[in-house]
Amino acid sequence: MTCAFYKCRPVRATTIPDMYDPRFNKMAQVIVHYSIEVQPSQTVYVWGQTPAAPLMLEIYREILKAGGNAFLRADLPGAQEILYAHAQDAQLDFVSPVDRISVEEGQFDAYIRIGAETNTRRLSNADPAKIQRHQAAMSPILTKRL
Repeated sequence: MTCAFYKCRPVRATTIPDMYDPRFNKMAQVIVHYSIEVQPSQTVYVWGQTPAAPLMLEIYREILKAGGNAFLRADLPGAQEILYAHAQDAQLDFVSPVDRISVEEGQFDAYIRIGAETNTRRLSNADPAKIQRHQAAMSPILTKRL
């Protein structure tokens, strides 16, 4: 619900506008059909940042057209800054069960990671010790994905 001028009205669901760009489609085709060679019933983990959404959606489309299944994960802007500003040691050591299971139990046949950083200095004020601790906790997961 949004309230303005003392009247409340329901928020209407919106859809993502059509972001079709032939360059994203061609890149997605290369990634899915050449680099990964997705086959029917294979599962693919697609992970990126929100600015990469148009490319991620094209990759998703190509995976489906190839007969595969996809799991989409988008990192939200500002999430890491919040983590490093407020997390305790136990929270920095935490590894998501989704990440752990996906790697340890081999739930996915392929991983696609799309970097689309819009602010390369966003963590310049974060505590380097916290960043290092969190990266150490995630290292086994990230290494297995490579």
